[in-house]
Amino acid sequence: MRKLLKNSILEIFQTLFEAHSEIKRFIDEKDYANADTLLEDCRSTADQVAGFVEDSEGAGHPAAVQIREYCKAVHDVSTRMTGDYHGNAARSLLDKKLSRALNSAESDIKVKLEVVFCPYKASMWNFLESIWKACVKDADCDAYVVPIPYYDRNPDYTFRDMHYEGDMFPAYVPVTHYDSYDFEERSPDIIFIHNPYDDGNFVTSVDPRFYSGELKKHTDLLVYVPYYLFPKQPEPHLINTPVLDHADCVIVQNEQTREAYLSEIDKRGSNMELKKHILVLGTPKTDKIHEICVNGIEVPEEWEAWAKGKIKLFINTNVSLILNNNERFVENLSRAFKILLRRGDVFVIWCEHPLTFETLRSMRPGMLEAYNKLRSIFQRSGLGVLDTNPEAYEAISFSDCYFGAGGSLAPIYAATGKPMMLTAYKYPDNISLKSAPLASLLKQVDRSLYFSERYANFLDLFLDNLELLESFRNKRFEFLSDITVNTDGTSGQKIMNSVKSMLLK
Repeated sequence: MRKLLKNSILEIFQTLFEAHSEIKRFIDEKDYANADTLLEDCRSTADQVAGFVEDSEGAGHPAAVQIREYCKAVHDVSTRMTGDYHGNAARSLLDKKLSRALNSAESDIKVKLEVVFCPYKASMWNFLESIWKACVKDADCDAYVVPIPYYDRNPDYTFRDMHYEGDMFPAYVPVTHYDSYDFEERSPDIIFIHNPYDDGNFVTSVDPRFYSGELKKHTDLLVYVPYYLFPKQPEPHLINTPVLDHADCVIVQNEQTREAYLSEIDKRGSNMELKKHILVLGTPKTDKIHEICVNGIEVPEEWEAWAKGKIKLFINTNVSLILNNNERFVENLSRAFKILLRRGDVFVIWCEHPLTFETLRSMRPGMLEAYNKLRSIFQRSGLGVLDTNPEAYEAISFSDCYFGAGGSLAPIYAATGKPMMLTAYKYPDNISLKSAPLASLLKQVDRSLYFSERYANFLDLFLDNLELLESFRNKRFEFLSDITVNTDGTSGQKIMNSVKSMLLK
């Protein structure tokens, strides 16, 4: 039974208890007509409740049986109140029978929670998927995946194109169209979201009907699960978001991030109750990588053929690189490709951020033409493939090593234990064959996995020493454990358990 209906039944019981006091008073005053009317109201109401229980839980359910026993007692009082039942005796009998029905309803009616997941981009579903899987396996829950539409923004902040990606989710995920799910009517018990911005994003916006404040009107528990991981310090613009004014629970990756959210809530001075429910439980994204590392994943056959005998390099570019490096982003990426083409022993799997074009159009329109040109050159060069899959799982599994941005994909890739090179793409002006001693480079890797721009041909050094860098696998796992908890594939299950427990309390 839905929690909402069970709560309504329990509230009806409380109303019936209150009616018993009035019935006693009417009987004591010998106002039998009003007593009989109120008794019939109690019987009729209880009979309807018994019907609700039987429709939901099946005929012969213990709570329904006890409610029917209460109805008999009401009838007994009604027929004998002028003789055997004075006021106290009538109330005592009715209270006793109703208490048994109440106890049975509380203990024997199992709550079935309706849980809705509202992603907007299919490529970000991995930050909710393992929670959804845990929910699907839970006999006490009904899970719905309701992808919500979103808009690109023009440079003047107005809406441009509308997108709906409900048909881009994995085939094993049953999707409900947002027009087919009436949030107001169904009032789901829990809603999970991963977009915190509402109208505060300059690049995209979910449909205003699904801003966090609107969704909160229709649920007991609005849970925000970030669609990113902070590799180091939490970025303020990702913490200071509208969702904090409406969410009932926020899932965070570590204690440092929790403190950042607590500080932001204190600054706002609103929704202070949320401070109790900033839960350090990790991220579902690492659950998927853990699954891939254990079970593997099928990759395109052509990748296998093209990459034969070569180093398989995962290249990640993200929105921060575009915004922080301005026009040099394209130039620096081009120089990296030239190094790799010179080598001739590298197969590149380039994963660009799903919001790349939206970001360029709305915030760096002057870079769009150069970026498109570089993208076309790469695709014609034979250097590798541009992975446009909504999720990078195949690329993560297939590749030997990682090069690129230190955003949310970096700590996720670290879960594989493979060698990594993080860079801000702030390359020196001249790429020369001279370099710092290898020992210094490896010391840098040992310390933080970050390659400084002062190493002129650091990319060559990295690729030439992958076998040696494999020895730092434990360092990479330490790096990951400092960033997020529950990296053993249990984050989604723990999130679901905690949120469910929070609601049922």
